Amino acid sequence: MHSSRPAANTYEPIYTRAQPTYFIAACRYRHGAHNFVMVGCEGDYSNIHRQHHYQILSAVGKIAKDQHSSACKLLSSGLTATLINESVSKEKNGFYDLHYQAYEISYTQYQQYIALLEAIQGESTKPLRYYFVPNFYDEQAPADQTKFMHSSATTPAQKPNKLAITPDIKNQHTTLAASNTCRHTSLALLKQAGVTDPSLSTSWLGKLTNRMFVANGKIKSPLFIRPASITVEKHQHPEHYQLLNKLRGGIIALANSRYSIELAVHKANALRDLYNKLNSSDNSNQAAVRDIIEDWKHKTGPSGIVNAQLIEERRRSYCLSLFNPKQSTSTKLVASLLPPLPPANSRIA
Repeated sequence: MHSSRPAANTYEPIYTRAQPTYFIAACRYRHGAHNFVMVGCEGDYSNIHRQHHYQILSAVGKIAKDQHSSACKLLSSGLTATLINESVSKEKNGFYDLHYQAYEISYTQYQQYIALLEAIQGESTKPLRYYFVPNFYDEQAPADQTKFMHSSATTPAQKPNKLAITPDIKNQHTTLAASNTCRHTSLALLKQAGVTDPSLSTSWLGKLTNRMFVANGKIKSPLFIRPASITVEKHQHPEHYQLLNKLRGGIIALANSRYSIELAVHKANALRDLYNKLNSSDNSNQAAVRDIIEDWKHKTGPSGIVNAQLIEERRRSYCLSLFNPKQSTSTKLVASLLPPLPPANSRIA
């Protein structure tokens, strides 16, 4: 009689909503100094509990191949290193408390990232694991969902093409030294995925603003996902670039918040949606900006609440505000983005 349970090393496909939001995160274990990179996507959303569901698609970090090597060698000539699959991404493997900073990336950037993982497979003692969208049509996949397959459950022909890597990139992932730590490699992986953040220190104990909890391979806390880079050319559309930079700064300020974290995440996600709608030179004229903002304000966001109502919720209450209510910082931010209306005599009756 055959058991119906899958083998221990097999990974079932996972499904998310169609066109999920992808993110890449610099992470560090809270009770340690080891840094690594996590890539995932924001999948389904529960309106009932106002709770996001995230999928970890990959988590890799760099360690010394010989864990018994001396610190003197690390500080002098360096050690031979390898990328490993971090245990945080495994099912049924405990509870993890992490510091992190996450950034939105496009599906194309995610494809480039896993193509890089494929290219450096030969330098790792074990295959690097990741989930990806297969490059073939699956008639069994629901039309309104995205299907991800695990790299260990597919043939080489179904996997992404490998990315050509230079000797410098190879050296980054295969050596460990005081000037090339696991933190340096984490930042290099982010950069190779198209993400740079000057606020991220190269020190392996450098600050990572946010905190994440992972249990049994699942993210159990709401995530701050910082916006993608501004795509508008600063010298061609200076006013629109300034508007986007101001909105981006407001979202990052929410990510740095220490109050009402869950509400701050909901606000940041809603504002990030507005940012993505405005982040195009096609929408740089004042009429388009006003239309996009007004339309966004009256739409219901993923939290199940109308955006204008959501950003008006206050994360901190003061006694005086009961008698003299003021607008929330997020509401003031959105209002400041609205271009002035043209003079009445210039409008078409």
